Amino acid sequence: MEEFRSYLPDAVIDKNLAASFHRLTEIAEQEHAHIAELAEEILADCTPTSDFIASLPDRRLPLPTLSGDIPPENAEVMRQLPRQHAVWRSVLLARLIRKGLGLRATEIPEFYFPDFEEIPQAAASRVIYQRTAFADHAYHRFSKALDQPKALYTHHFSMACEEVARGSCEYCILPLENSAEGPLQSFARLIDRFSLKIVAVCDISTDDASRTTRFALLRKNLLPLRGEIGNDTVFECTVPVTEGATVSDLLLAASFCNLSLLRIETKSQTKENLATHFAFSVGHGDLSTYLLYLSIEAPDYEALGIYSPLSTPTILKRI
Repeated sequence: MEEFRSYLPDAVIDKNLAASFHRLTEIAEQEHAHIAELAEEILADCTPTSDFIASLPDRRLPLPTLSGDIPPENAEVMRQLPRQHAVWRSVLLARLIRKGLGLRATEIPEFYFPDFEEIPQAAASRVIYQRTAFADHAYHRFSKALDQPKALYTHHFSMACEEVARGSCEYCILPLENSAEGPLQSFARLIDRFSLKIVAVCDISTDDASRTTRFALLRKNLLPLRGEIGNDTVFECTVPVTEGATVSDLLLAASFCNLSLLRIETKSQTKENLATHFAFSVGHGDLSTYLLYLSIEAPDYEALGIYSPLSTPTILKRI
C-alpha cells in the first residue's frame, strides 16, 4: 500500500522518456559506427583524383523509411524526419571521408573541382581588364595578392572574359555590383557565359564614399583550398533543379557544416533548365565537408567562387 501511495505518474513518464532517448542514443552510436565503416571502405583504395569524386554518387546512403502506424497529430513532423535524417547521414559520411583524407585532397586542385585545367605558363599572372579609374584601383588592390602580375587592357569586357576562357590570360577583372544599382546583371551573364570563377573581390569607393563598386578577380578555375579558408570567405555555387537533393536538403546540409546563407535565387540556365544559386558565408564552417556532400548528393553542382574581400594583401596561391 505504501508503494502505491508513493506512485508519481510524472516521474514514471519522465523515466520512460529518458529510457527512450537512451535507446535513440545507442541507435545513433551504432549508425555512426556503420557509416564510419563505409567511409573506411570508400577510402581503402582511394587515390585523391577527380575519379574519386566522380565515384561518390554511387555511395549514396538509402533514404530511411518509417514503418508502423503514425499518430495523426505527429504525422506532419514524422514525414519530414526521414529526409532530414538522410541529410545528416550524408553529411556525416562526407565529414568522415574528409577526415580520412586529411590534407591529401586540398593540395590537388582537381580533387574538389574535376573540371580543373592547368594555366599555360605564358598566361600565368596576366590580368586583363577594361580600364576605368575604379578598375585601375581594383587592379592595384588585386596585384598585391598576385605573384608578379602583368596588366593588359581591352576595350570590351567580353574580350577580357574571352582571353581568360581561351587561356591567354590567367585573370580578368569585372565589376559585380555597386551601391547605386545593386547586382550588375550584364556582368553576371558574362561570367556565366564564359564559365569564369571568382577567386577574390574588392570594394572601391569614391573619395567621398558616395558610391562603392565591388570588383571581382576571375579565373578559368578555382584555386586549391589548401586549408586557408578565412572567416570572411564566401562560397558560391549553382545546383540544377532536379529530382535529387532539394533546396531544403542543401540548406540543411549547409547548416550542419556551419555555413551561413547569404543569398539564394533561382537562375535559368536554359529555357528548359533551372538552377538554384547559393552564396554562403564560410566563417568557421567546414567547407570541405560541404563540397564532398555536394559531390555525393548533387554531383551536377557548379562551384562559382571561393573568395574573400581583399582589404589587406593576401597571397593567392596556385599550383
